[in-house]
Amino acid sequence: MSYVTNLIEQYREEDPEFRAAYDEEVELFNQLQERRRKIMSLFAEARKNQKLSQREIGQRLNVSQARVSQMERGEEPMSFDRVLELASVLGLSLTITAENAASTARAAKVSP
Repeated sequence: MSYVTNLIEQYREEDPEFRAAYDEEVELFNQLQERRRKIMSLFAEARKNQKLSQREIGQRLNVSQARVSQMERGEEPMSFDRVLELASVLGLSLTITAENAASTARAAKVSP
């Protein structure tokens, strides 16, 4: 384990407040990751429905096929501009709804 990981574990063991806050942040991060994967799977589904290959999408976005694959699996961090560009390439509109100021986007809808 790295020094930082060891330090975090030490603080988690010693400080219940730190442990609660840290665990809450980890859970939020995991939820955001899962949302990103779900959104990107919608893009992958749209691409497949249009019978487009990852290579074709990559050419339109000026990235490699491997990078498109990473994007579709939610493994590639993407800027909001890149998400909008991908939606545009697929001819999709993107609607985001935020439930409150303390949270990030809670719902996302991708439609043709």
